[in-house]
Amino acid sequence: VDWAVSRDILVDNILKGVGQPLFTAEGLTSIYLNRRLAEGHPRDLGRAKALLRQAGFRWDGQGRLLDAKGRRVEFSLYTNAGNDIREAVGVNLKQDLSELGIAVNFKPM
Repeated sequence: VDWAVSRDILVDNILKGVGQPLFTAEGLTSIYLNRRLAEGHPRDLGRAKALLRQAGFRWDGQGRLLDAKGRRVEFSLYTNAGNDIREAVGVNLKQDLSELGIAVNFKPM
């Protein structure tokens, strides 16, 4: 899933280019930052799909991602309504993951 997220687009479109993509849970100034992970990688749907296949996932005839037991990969993502940045990120994540066949039920509340 990590390889399917368009971090550059998030920074450009949502943050108006002010910022940089983040690839770890730690901020870039954290003493716990793993510098190797922080370097990141470009978006690569082919790599994302290859890794999912390797992990036992597959796609059905409609392009929906299925787990090893044939269940659809789907989850809900919630954020607080009225937070424009979080809402925009949620919409972008939903779009990016849909290209992998993952259903994201995004719900600002």
